[in-house]
Amino acid sequence: MTYDARPEAVGSWSFEIREADESGPLVARVELKGLSNDGVVRVGGIPFEMDRDEWGRAYRLLFEGQAVARAVPTGTLSTRYDLIIESALLVPTAPLGDRTRFTWAPTDFGGTSYELRAGEERVGRVEKTALLFRHYALTFSTEVPLALQAFCFGLMMARLRSQQS
Repeated sequence: MTYDARPEAVGSWSFEIREADESGPLVARVELKGLSNDGVVRVGGIPFEMDRDEWGRAYRLLFEGQAVARAVPTGTLSTRYDLIIESALLVPTAPLGDRTRFTWAPTDFGGTSYELRAGEERVGRVEKTALLFRHYALTFSTEVPLALQAFCFGLMMARLRSQQS
């Protein structure tokens, strides 16, 4: 499935994610705020929190105060993240505590395109679609839940926001 992500207004760090293109139905919203790029990921009206480790660059996706996903940088200066996902987010029948690992990494030097990989298999991609505007296309496998897709997009925007400040 392909989604279109655009800021709500010029200069805003709140993004709307819509099905197919900018005129499609709204399916998620990602809002970054504060110096540490904490934020809210809202999928179909269900709020998730996105927060950053106080002293590091790791991020967490929280649902009702419980971490359902973590993004941990692979090195001190790395732009690549290891994503550790509670498998119950991916498959509702998975036992709690079972975790699935992905890699979230840029595909170019400028950070305008990122890929989500499960081992060697690409299961998702976010890429910039407009030269002068912050418009993005999210293309993920149908097995990747929308909350995880929005979290990946939030990670990419947090990185971009940090680079601009």
